[in-house]
Amino acid sequence: MPQVEITLLNLTKEKVEQPGLKSVVGDATCMPEFEDQSFDLVFSNSVIEHVYTWENQVKMANEIQRVGKTFFIQTPNKYFPIEAHYAIPFAQYMPKSIIFPILTKTRLSRLRKWDERDAQQYLDEILLLDEKGMRNLFPGASIYKEKMFGMVKSLSAHNLG
Repeated sequence: MPQVEITLLNLTKEKVEQPGLKSVVGDATCMPEFEDQSFDLVFSNSVIEHVYTWENQVKMANEIQRVGKTFFIQTPNKYFPIEAHYAIPFAQYMPKSIIFPILTKTRLSRLRKWDERDAQQYLDEILLLDEKGMRNLFPGASIYKEKMFGMVKSLSAHNLG
């Protein structure tokens, strides 16, 4: 049986106890600790929309393509009617000044009131992508469209063949 090694890259160290699994502290927009093509597969699930700016999304995409021989990068679709992070219909089109009190003063988002600091953090960091954005970030990649109720819920860029 082949030896599988999995490296978790996060902003903080995660406790891991599984053999072949290691946690590394790092920044997906800049990974000088890893050589070119040092991973057989880079997998990211709903992270690239959390790096604050288009410039950081470009940096993350470039680093993924540099360190990985193959990649599979998933993100919620900007145009899906229910915003994935808040579970509020069309929240991605509303001004942040309207979303903030909805998150912090009501239970409309995930049946809970958000802590003000957490709500502001999400409002600051999330930049949703659409298919054009994913194609720009990962030129030549295939785009897989996950659908729900006939609408594209999420997009995944990959070069798996």
